[in-house]
Amino acid sequence: MTVQMTETSEADAGPPDTVLGLLVGSINNLTEPIEDGSPINLFVQGILLSGQIIPDWQWFEEQATLNPGASPEAMIAEILKDKRDRVRRLRGRVLDDLTPEEHEEALAPPAFIHLKNCRVFMPQPVPSSGDLYWRGRLADISGWSYGQLIPSG
Repeated sequence: MTVQMTETSEADAGPPDTVLGLLVGSINNLTEPIEDGSPINLFVQGILLSGQIIPDWQWFEEQATLNPGASPEAMIAEILKDKRDRVRRLRGRVLDDLTPEEHEEALAPPAFIHLKNCRVFMPQPVPSSGDLYWRGRLADISGWSYGQLIPSG
């Protein structure tokens, strides 16, 4: 099951949390898929989400696995893998050798966070099988904490 927040205009959201952005950026730079992501709780527009952060490219790869074939998720997964590989190559080069566009691309902060095993609490847990994938804008997150909430009972 996949849930995606609707996008709002830039004027509606403040700047993303720098620390959270650094955490997401470092996870996005991982070269191998991770089984269990970094557990986190997010507060987004009055809703509490609890899940595990995984790299953006892994999120799309797993979406493609859930929806195989020529699905939009599979095509986006390939595009993201190509972008990831390009950014890795750019970061491996001397910054003075890059064009201004390549420099900007190599250093661009992440705009989205990707979770798996996500649970939604509003104010009671929303029933799910625990295999929920979620993608949201970092700028929409008003607060966060480490750890993962598990509903009781």
